[in-house]
Amino acid sequence: MNVVLCLMLLAPTLPGAAFEIIETKNATDDVVVAVRGDASGLQSQLDRLARSGGGTLFLPAGHYPLTTPLAIPQGCCLRGDMTDTVLEVRHREGPAIGMSSASALRGVALWWPDQRAENIIEYPAGIVADQGDTTFQIEDVTLVNAYDGVRFGPGTNSLCLVR
Repeated sequence: MNVVLCLMLLAPTLPGAAFEIIETKNATDDVVVAVRGDASGLQSQLDRLARSGGGTLFLPAGHYPLTTPLAIPQGCCLRGDMTDTVLEVRHREGPAIGMSSASALRGVALWWPDQRAENIIEYPAGIVADQGDTTFQIEDVTLVNAYDGVRFGPGTNSLCLVR
């Protein structure tokens, strides 16, 4: 059994914050230790995590609207509770998620709720790693209604895990 500190939507101040072991909806070999906080400002929470040295931001089961592109910083992982964690892509400004070197995206579904068969929208790529990033991981990610799913390159992506 692995022990993983998953900062679940980081509390505004970590000193004195209440940590708790949480149960995930779907089975995991990890013990998930969480700090509860506000679901708004997902990018700022990832950036705060990166400034503290990296780690995993856990999103429990639920729907999370993405109204701007999301960049996963170096050394950080955005992890959900498998397909029960849904990131609703509600913008067209750029990729839904940009991967940095040594970043990871695990256990989420990306959903474009406005995409319809009778009116196809040419959304940008769902997940992009095109800044010469050499290491990243994408695991257990489901794309629903994506126009352009995943884009790698033109840089070298030599140590990637995609499954």
